[in-house]
Amino acid sequence: MAQGSECRNSLLYYYSVKFALSTYATLFSIIGLVILCIGIYAEVERQKHKTLEGMFLAPAIILLLLGFTMFSVSFVGMVGSLRDNRTLLKIFFWVLLVIFITELLLIFIEIIFENKMNAVLHSNIQEGIRHYYDDLDFKNILDFVQEKFSCCGGDEYRDWEVNLYHSCNGSGPLACGVPYTCCIRKVPGEVINTLCGYRTLDKERLELLDVIHVRGCIHAVGLWLKDNFESTLSIVCSLLLPQGDKGAPKDRASPWPPASLLHPSCIPPASLLHPSCIPPAHRSLQLNFSCSICNPISQQRTLMAFTHSFCIFRESPAVHNHTAAPAPCLLFW
Repeated sequence: MAQGSECRNSLLYYYSVKFALSTYATLFSIIGLVILCIGIYAEVERQKHKTLEGMFLAPAIILLLLGFTMFSVSFVGMVGSLRDNRTLLKIFFWVLLVIFITELLLIFIEIIFENKMNAVLHSNIQEGIRHYYDDLDFKNILDFVQEKFSCCGGDEYRDWEVNLYHSCNGSGPLACGVPYTCCIRKVPGEVINTLCGYRTLDKERLELLDVIHVRGCIHAVGLWLKDNFESTLSIVCSLLLPQGDKGAPKDRASPWPPASLLHPSCIPPASLLHPSCIPPAHRSLQLNFSCSICNPISQQRTLMAFTHSFCIFRESPAVHNHTAAPAPCLLFW
């Protein structure tokens, strides 16, 4: 009963891990495929009005890379888990390990070199602001961030001077102003004046505290992440822990399955003792027998032939009371 219970527990663990891995890989395969399709559509639309060359400023490129990576890696894991293919599972494990280490390195780099990373981010945002009205993708993203996080520009509101339409040297109605998404809405849901940011770039911060958001979006988003540290940590862990929990299947020292999976036909007569005991030659017995082994991977029984020299050592059975194979697991027969 104890060995049968152990066998059932091992089966339960095996199928639990297989189901969890298959579900995780399938879910992320679907998500990756959806992101990939959105990226393809966004890239087709972007090519019609292509103005930006930087990868950071092309959200469609980011979606394409993210979707392709998620789908391809998760698909390998899904097929490997469903087919119990050790090679695919090892590929899945090592790729996830590389991604996991890369994510940790990026987090440490962001923490250690925060000022330099902010400078790089600020430079890219300024490049996007320079082409604000030429790239619809970046415009929509920046407008959303400015409204959501109550901010304006990258480092501060004066970043809008790099845009030709908002430069104080311009002569249009937008000159020396900021987009309406930078304006403060005093009443939620009110219809906002699109020229509310008119002539604000040439004024000091204190004069604009009730008109526009003077804080840059880099600082606003960073502050939001710090204020919502628990939520941010939960999201990061939900992405990292499944990756760190996947392990490559361990190779067994023997090609045979566990002894607990042997069919009763594999058990030799009780008088045959363990082959490790070496009696005199006249007390040894050469035995040829076949048995049916149930493979938990393929769920098929395999007929295997064994040839062992078992010893008959009746003089001290208490010392060498070991059978050639443990009790069978009847669950497989």
